[in-house]
Amino acid sequence: MDNKKLFVGGISWNLTEEELKEAFAKVGEVEEAKIITDRVSGRSKGFGFVTMATAEDAVKAVEEMNVDCWVTGLRCTEGRTRTDYEEVEERDEGLIKLNPILIWKEREVWQYLAVYGVRVNSLYAEGYRSLGCAPCTKITSDDNERAGRWIGTSKCGGECGIHTRPLKQNQGGAGI
Repeated sequence: MDNKKLFVGGISWNLTEEELKEAFAKVGEVEEAKIITDRVSGRSKGFGFVTMATAEDAVKAVEEMNVDCWVTGLRCTEGRTRTDYEEVEERDEGLIKLNPILIWKEREVWQYLAVYGVRVNSLYAEGYRSLGCAPCTKITSDDNERAGRWIGTSKCGGECGIHTRPLKQNQGGAGI
């Protein structure tokens, strides 16, 4: 998971990418702000993505910009640590965590991406099957898609913590 990238929904159709970037730059360094547009009309679809420079900047944005929903790509089929999650959770008071593809298998994800022409990270073409941060993700030939995560550590195939504790630091969480 890329824990620096934030989904931003409900934005004005007139908002520019520069204005979106400026809004998030008030809480931290922004690498990229992208507004999703209709392929035919070029009109904003009312949502976009902001990639912060660091995970800490992303947490700060969540805390300071009154975020009330967090959407993940978490799937319970990815490992032993993900069997107790629910499609809608509230780990932090006032912050809903949505896991819309929680029960999907790897095959279903790839089918969806193909049917809807969704671009994927170029690391998949290099042999990665599960992407996380650079220190915890390696290429492996194991059948388990998450076998390359935390390889050689006691967390092998496990979680870094973003999904196992509150996100907001001001509510007793460690942040991302």
